[in-house]
Amino acid sequence: MAQLSCGEGGSTGAEVVTQINSNTNLLETLSVFEYDSTADTLDIPETYTNVASLTYLDMPAGVYMIGLSATYNLDITQKSVFARFSINGGIPEEFSKEPKDSTDREAFSYSFPYVHLTTGNFELLMDMRKEDTSGVLNALFANVWVDKKREV
Repeated sequence: MAQLSCGEGGSTGAEVVTQINSNTNLLETLSVFEYDSTADTLDIPETYTNVASLTYLDMPAGVYMIGLSATYNLDITQKSVFARFSINGGIPEEFSKEPKDSTDREAFSYSFPYVHLTTGNFELLMDMRKEDTSGVLNALFANVWVDKKREV
């Protein structure tokens, strides 16, 4: 009968099972997924308006994937839609897109790694606005999320 071995010096199957069971707490600390979804933020003006936000009190330290997405329409052409996000009240990151047709339903999705060094509060805000007073901008769906990938 073959013996299961693992690592230097080898381990029996029972030892491997014991090791897996002892790491259950590690798996639980990695399973952090929080999100916020909104629908129908209608007639967004030319000033930034919050369309989605996530506040996580006492978020555990770790390396996270941060994400945001939205589906929207602007009923006028040759004008841009602007979106921005900020973390913990920091300097917002802004981007824009100009729909090619007034009937288009546009979408964007953006994700990036984020290191949260110590356990503490976390806030992610996503805002949108239109270029000027012309047209009607509707955010049909908006999502923000954090997904823990590993310990720091």
